[in-house]
Amino acid sequence: MKKYTITTIITCAFLCFGTFAFLRGAYINLKNEYSGQDVSFSTAYNMYESIKQKDGEYLSGRTYVAYFNGACQRLLDKKCVIDPGHTVTKLNNGYIAFTVDKDDYYYTRDYSERLKSLERLKGQLDEHGIGLTFSNVLERNPLNDTRLPYDCLTFDQDISGMLDLTEKAGISTLNMMDNAKDIPMDYYSLFYRTDHHWNVYGGFYASKMLISHLGYETYEAVTDISSYDERIAKNCFLGSIGRRVGPYYSGLDDFTVLYPKFETDLTVVTNGENERYGSFDKTVIFDNYMPTDNTMNTVAYSAFLNGDNGIQTVKNSMCTNGKKVLLLRDSYGGAMAPYFSLACEELHIIDMRHYDGVAIAQYAVQEDIDDVVIMYSSGSLNKTCFNFDMEQ
Repeated sequence: MKKYTITTIITCAFLCFGTFAFLRGAYINLKNEYSGQDVSFSTAYNMYESIKQKDGEYLSGRTYVAYFNGACQRLLDKKCVIDPGHTVTKLNNGYIAFTVDKDDYYYTRDYSERLKSLERLKGQLDEHGIGLTFSNVLERNPLNDTRLPYDCLTFDQDISGMLDLTEKAGISTLNMMDNAKDIPMDYYSLFYRTDHHWNVYGGFYASKMLISHLGYETYEAVTDISSYDERIAKNCFLGSIGRRVGPYYSGLDDFTVLYPKFETDLTVVTNGENERYGSFDKTVIFDNYMPTDNTMNTVAYSAFLNGDNGIQTVKNSMCTNGKKVLLLRDSYGGAMAPYFSLACEELHIIDMRHYDGVAIAQYAVQEDIDDVVIMYSSGSLNKTCFNFDMEQ
């Protein structure tokens, strides 16, 4: 009986707090939106429509409800927290992940259309002597991870099946999952506990794999982690998964950036403007997103190259190997590209989700690119990310 009483108290507290938080968020947003307008039936109707359309997305209400819910779930020692669309599950090592039931989700993917797009792009690039490499990323939660406490699977899928096809098609292929055993760190230490991305260590070692795969000559220091200073902001980052359940359930991550000890001189241009010149820390790392110790930050990952952008270029005046590379990336490329940029004279970066320029082959030719590298996570095997001809 005592257990049910505690559960009832927590449930009532949750409902009261959730209602208050939502109303507070709605009030703040409506006040900002309709301040100064006369009270009328029309204004009241517009407010009603605004609330209905936003469907609870008022930030303060939605956020506080999620955080309070996570705190209650932790008090009840719940390993799974139901979230619209996915379930957040706490692994046995303390990491959290989006998960789905084994019986409801996993299926065999059809990669045929994506392979056709790659083969067409390869043919276009071959005509101009431009190389093409396709790579996966290190998946944060490998298939059938034994750290999962229940009969469920993580949301991301291993895309090794796609890589098998690209290799058979004669496309240069890098399977990072196969090379992960050579990384001198515990696998999970390459990732955030509360975010689906790899952290700076995952990005650094992914860059090292890519440099080795392409056979680029560069200074030894570029791929030697001891040639970098490690700067850590403690207990500050709440990632994409953690935001679904709040810091009281998941805890907070440290946020680390590796800064070269050696001299660097870069020029970064984002979407054709906003030029930045100078050393590594002044160009590819954006201080406005950097967190501080013990202060919660939810956008810290954007400190790497200012987050997701349609197109960026990084010119490295300290590199003399003559290599010009076009990297097609998704969000995982954020923590990888800054370190890879130290191994080529020019790195052109395109995120197909935000890009609206010319066809990829045309861009590669006009920019005198040596190699096109496509590095995608499982979530990017969609039509948009493979629309290399920029068809409507």
